[in-house]
Amino acid sequence: MKPSAFELLLHLAGQFPDELLELARDRLAAGDEPEVGRLVRFGQLAYRSTAPPDYYDAARALFAAAGVAEENAATLVFPRTPVPPYEFWPVPPGGCDSGRLDHAITARCGQVPGLLAVRRAWRTSVGDSSWPGHARVIIAEVAAGADPLAARELLRAAAGPAALVEVLPAGTRVPGYHERARTASALLWSK
Repeated sequence: MKPSAFELLLHLAGQFPDELLELARDRLAAGDEPEVGRLVRFGQLAYRSTAPPDYYDAARALFAAAGVAEENAATLVFPRTPVPPYEFWPVPPGGCDSGRLDHAITARCGQVPGLLAVRRAWRTSVGDSSWPGHARVIIAEVAAGADPLAARELLRAAAGPAALVEVLPAGTRVPGYHERARTASALLWSK
């Protein structure tokens, strides 16, 4: 099965700024594929993002919806594969208490159709960089056939605007960014 636009956006996590990726996901949930295509194209050019060859069809479809010429769509991949400058931790940086935030998410889990598990990790910048700062990353796993965008919206409402909510459908290849976050996460809820 070919990756979808949703899976392409999953792959671009850690390569695009959080705000750009959140906007692209919101526009995808709203059915605005031309705008998603413009946002992905902008992010790809501005941040020299890459995608494996099996994502090309999803990218080309988005670029076509946005009116990007085919010869420009062929530049999706660059010769390097960036390593996101992030580290992930199961506990909050600086010892802040995340219990209240975690509880808000777990209280919502039973309302999310197809939800299998929810994990939480804290993302920090590598080295001494103060930007982009710490972020709470929620990694949700949903059953095959469940609507990942609907699951994301329900969990995002509970997690709050500062949280980054990543939804991984069962059977989807897990990009490196998400695998690193999941490996360093704390399990909050499972079915």
